[in-house]
Parts: sequence; C-alpha cells; structure tokens
Amino acid sequence: MRKKQKISLADQIMIGSLLVVFAGFLAYFIYMGVAIQRLESERNQIVSIAKSKTDLKNIDTFNIVTTDKSYYSLLGTTASGEKIGVLLPKAKGAISVIKLSDGVGMYSLPQKGATTIDLALYKGKTVWEVNTKIDFKIYDFKTGKEV
Repeated sequence: MRKKQKISLADQIMIGSLLVVFAGFLAYFIYMGVAIQRLESERNQIVSIAKSKTDLKNIDTFNIVTTDKSYYSLLGTTASGEKIGVLLPKAKGAISVIKLSDGVGMYSLPQKGATTIDLALYKGKTVWEVNTKIDFKIYDFKTGKEV
C-alpha cells in the first residue's frame, strides 16, 4: 500500500492564491463582456432610432457626450451624401438634426491634444466639444468661438 503524500502548507497557500487570482481574472472578463455587450446593444438601439427618425444612412462616429445634459451624438451622411449630426437626449426629449455645412467644421477648431471632437448641445445651442486627456472645451457651432 502506498502512502499518501501530504501537500505542504506553503504549496497549499500558493495553490489557494493562484485560484483566487484566477477567479478574479475570470470575474473581470465576465463583467467586461457583459458591459461591452450592453453598450453594443444600446448603441445598436440608438442607431436604429436615429436612422428611423432622420435621413441618416451611414454613421461615421457615435459617442455619448455630456455638457449640461447627456446626449448620444452621431455624425454621418444621408442617402444624398449630405453630412449631418444627430443628437438624441439620453433622457426624454426631441431629436436634433444638424446640417454640418451650416457651421464651423470640426477640423477648423483648436485641436492640440484633442482625443475626441463631438457635436453636442449646450444650453440649447449646438456646440463642438473638444476633449483632451485632462479637460474639455466647448466651441460654438456657428462661429467656432469658445463658449
């Protein structure tokens, strides 16, 4: 008959620690998968609403912007090739459709260190929100001047 070998206390602690780390990684990846799936589902729903209620056909950018309120901001083109922006409030409210040719282009704004440039509404006016790693600035859509 063979003798059973006992696992040392140090080995037990190492195995337990590795199991805890593995469980942590597994929980993290499951959490991130659910979060990404929820965000994709929300994005698809917003895109569907925007396409059904506006002339938007192709979407170039989709972002969630927050100035004084939060909005879904979509930039794209219509079937005729006109560039438009569509703003849907996260809370209840009217959808805004903005012809991008009616204002200052996003690339004519100061962009030093910009990570994103998004169309938004601020106090009822259409604006460009220029985000950097440390802050953001708001520029009037019509004039390009900082608000």
